[in-house]
Amino acid sequence: MARRPRDQRVGCWHHVMGRGCRGEPVLSTDVDREHFCFLLGDVVDRFGWTVGNWTLMPNHHHLLIKLEEPNLDAGMHRLHGLFAQRWNIRNDNTGHVFFRRYKSIPLTRTGAAGRVAKYVDLNPVRAGLCDRPEDWEWGGYGAIVGRRRALRLHAAEAGLQLLGGDHADSAAMQFEYARAVRERLATTRAHGVAARSRPLLPEIIVRGDIDSLREAHETWWYSTRAIATYLDVSVATVHRWLKEAPIKRTGAALTRWQGAS
Repeated sequence: MARRPRDQRVGCWHHVMGRGCRGEPVLSTDVDREHFCFLLGDVVDRFGWTVGNWTLMPNHHHLLIKLEEPNLDAGMHRLHGLFAQRWNIRNDNTGHVFFRRYKSIPLTRTGAAGRVAKYVDLNPVRAGLCDRPEDWEWGGYGAIVGRRRALRLHAAEAGLQLLGGDHADSAAMQFEYARAVRERLATTRAHGVAARSRPLLPEIIVRGDIDSLREAHETWWYSTRAIATYLDVSVATVHRWLKEAPIKRTGAALTRWQGAS
């Protein structure tokens, strides 16, 4: 079966994820993480990306990227490919380092980028790697709120836009960003530190908007059964909608979904 064409639209934020093969901790040492950051900085310069937020976890990464050209595939191929070559040499390993292709979801809905940014910021806390997001060195939160110096790969000023603000007063924006993340952290802890604190399906899914369906399934890990139950359609129908190629997300596909009420 042919792969679905990658959605590389320009001008919106993309949530990009890569996970180690078999859950391998491919980003578990400072050497691994420093090498990944070095390569990402090079890719950002080479391909004109804007990285608004990021975090490296032991076995996966999250990036929030905005493109100037439809070159996400080319950049990720270089990033993962070069990283894998050196990782295999360091670990006397052969074969794939990252699991399948990277995942990417365009965050086109109002508020989607902000929800994902807060989720990314709190990933290390939920995993028990630190008590507060600003304590995690391998992520963008500290630079966004002015607690750390931004790495070469990170456009921290652009990161402030993820929650829907502007740059009229950067200090005020940083305060508001930190407040929003603290509120999400409090909610997460109230339900246990392992809670994903993900938004509910009614907050994510809009009928007729296939991107919001992909966001629910791929970003927030809702099962196709849960989505089908919410939309009152069959699981097979949800699978068919998820397979819709970006170039076909018009007319008939949207009409079918809008009619599923």
